Amino acid sequence: MNSEFKQKVTSGVIWSGIERLGWQLVHFGVSIILARLLMPVDFGKVAILSVIITVITALTDCGFGQALVQKKELSEVDKSSVFWLNLVLCLLGYIILWGMAPLIERFYETSGLIWLLRILGLRIIFSGLTVVHNAMLNRNMNFSLRTKLNLATMLASSVLGVTLAYLDYGAWALVAMMVSQSVLYMLGLWSVNHWYPNRVFCFQSVKKLFRFGVNMMLTQLLDSTISNLQPLLIGKFYALDTLAYYNRGNGYPSLLMSSTNSVISNVMFPALSQLNGNQEEFKQLARRSIRFAMFLTQPLLFLLLLTAKPLILLMLTTKWNDAIIFLQISCITMLFWPLHVSNLQMLSAIGKSNIVLILELIKKGLLLVCILCSLQFGAVAMAWGIAALSTFFVFINAWPNRRLVGYGVIEQLRDALPYTLLSACTAGICWGWSWYVNNHLLLLILQIVSGGIIYFLLCHHFCPNELIWISKFLRQKLLMFQRHQNISA
Repeated sequence: MNSEFKQKVTSGVIWSGIERLGWQLVHFGVSIILARLLMPVDFGKVAILSVIITVITALTDCGFGQALVQKKELSEVDKSSVFWLNLVLCLLGYIILWGMAPLIERFYETSGLIWLLRILGLRIIFSGLTVVHNAMLNRNMNFSLRTKLNLATMLASSVLGVTLAYLDYGAWALVAMMVSQSVLYMLGLWSVNHWYPNRVFCFQSVKKLFRFGVNMMLTQLLDSTISNLQPLLIGKFYALDTLAYYNRGNGYPSLLMSSTNSVISNVMFPALSQLNGNQEEFKQLARRSIRFAMFLTQPLLFLLLLTAKPLILLMLTTKWNDAIIFLQISCITMLFWPLHVSNLQMLSAIGKSNIVLILELIKKGLLLVCILCSLQFGAVAMAWGIAALSTFFVFINAWPNRRLVGYGVIEQLRDALPYTLLSACTAGICWGWSWYVNNHLLLLILQIVSGGIIYFLLCHHFCPNELIWISKFLRQKLLMFQRHQNISA
């Protein structure tokens, strides 16, 4: 690996981290403002429509974007052929969506969904117009440009969304924000990329790319369909308010875990891939990754679980009170999520993507059964069922790695559970504040501050080596960033 490539990789990781952090900070702030201005039913309407559009987008994508990035020799014919085919598929998807809109409104027995869906569905077309351009950015590892575009368009669209919400446009404020972001991103990408499709189409070129992309499409479609089935069913069989509470409660733990998982994946996958064949070092790195992830995520999840009530009431007001239970259950669901991600990363690093697909099929099948069986007992019962199933998934994901890597579920839990137990003890101690403090803001501050201090002291006593390793890791990353800045200057 030459120095120029190392610099591109380092720059890519840094800019990806900046993009992720910036996007989440903006998203978090805007979501609080909108939740205070709009009613839960507005979020429920848009949540249903967003799920439908996500599934249709997965169908029209066909994995061509990943195929363009993966192919070693890429020609103008390849890019133009993918562009025209993907655009046609997106237009067909939108036409189908347009015709389905009245049926969807009748199915959910909610007026006003037809034109909300038809306008929000324009995002399908705009996504088709950016598939090739996005692939070219990723292929050239030009993450800085993507970061700037994403943050700029999100800020601009957020201003529009908040303004319309303040003017009492309801669900249309959310639709306008989402559509405008897609439009602005598409325009920005075309203006800075300077690539335009030629009037050519080669069936053989598309066929070769489809061979790779179809597997990616099927995996993405499977995940999109089953994962989004729950909000679709909640929106149908319960009130739209319930769907809004469910999505809001799941949103904050998911935001936290997606950030952590992104960082883990960026570092762990390439490192493990290089160590493929050296089982001992491979296993040691996998263990370190799991311990590091659990050290970071467990106290945050328990703290979120503990402070759910004052956090929701302070940020979103009492109209979101019913989201508290979903937030708490979601924290429990996400507890062992780093184990899920790490096990799948290990399998991918040793080239066992076929096993990953089999595991996903098994898990999604069990998830579907769980959702359908718990449907009659209410949304809260469904959330508890998924939480229990998520814990069971740890054993499913870890099972192949006992033989392939020599790192089974017993060893993994032995590495992970100390941080879960220390975090649970911290939360239990901090829970005592709720007996003496009635002010939500003061209670939140006391629990956060005392929780951080107690967790640090417990780790310093029981896991001192981990704190030392993490401090060294952070110093190395800081030095790497400083060297990159000096090189750029």
